[in-house]
Amino acid sequence: MIEEAREKLRLALERDETLQEVSFKGASMKGERLGSLRGDFLVFSDCDLEHASFAQAKLTDCDFERTQLAGADCSEAMFWQCRFANASAVGSDFTGTTAELSFFRDADFSDAIFDRAILSNSSFHKTRLVNAVFEDAEGENVGFVGADLTDASFKNAKLKGADFSGAKLINVDFTGADLTDAIMKDADTTGAKF
Repeated sequence: MIEEAREKLRLALERDETLQEVSFKGASMKGERLGSLRGDFLVFSDCDLEHASFAQAKLTDCDFERTQLAGADCSEAMFWQCRFANASAVGSDFTGTTAELSFFRDADFSDAIFDRAILSNSSFHKTRLVNAVFEDAEGENVGFVGADLTDASFKNAKLKGADFSGAKLINVDFTGADLTDAIMKDADTTGAKF
C-alpha cells in the first residue's frame, strides 16, 4: 500500500500534477524532498517526516496527526485546512507559510519559526510553542487558547482578535505587535513585553 502511494507521489511530482486522496499513514519519509507538492486530502498521520521539505508545497485538507516533523522545512508553503493534532514539529520552519483554517492542537512546535506566516482562523489550542518565532506574522482570529508560548517572539505581528485565553505568555516579546481586540483572559503575562 505504501509503495503504491510512493509511486503516485513520485509521478505527481515528476508531472507537476495535484495528488489527491492518497494515504501515507505510518510511512517513514524522513528527509524526503516534497517541495512544490500539490495535494488534496492527503494523509500523513503517524509518519516520520523529520527534516523533510515541504517548501512551496500547496496542500489542502491534509492530515498530519501525530506526525514527526522535527526540523522540517515548510517555508513558503500553503497548508489550507490542514490538521496537525498531536504532531511534533520542534525546530520546524514555517517562514512565509500560509496556514489558514488549520489546526495545530495539542502539538509541540517549540523552537518553530512562523516569521511572516499568514495564520487567519487557525488554532494552536494547548500547543507547546516555547521559544517559537512569529515575527511579522499576520492573521485574524488566531487561537492560542491554553498554549505554552514561553519565550516566544511576536515582534511586529498583526494578530487582530487573537485569543490567548489561559496561555502561558511568560517573557513573550510583543514589541510592535498589533493585538487589536486580542483576548488574554487568565493568560500568564509574567515578564511579557508589549
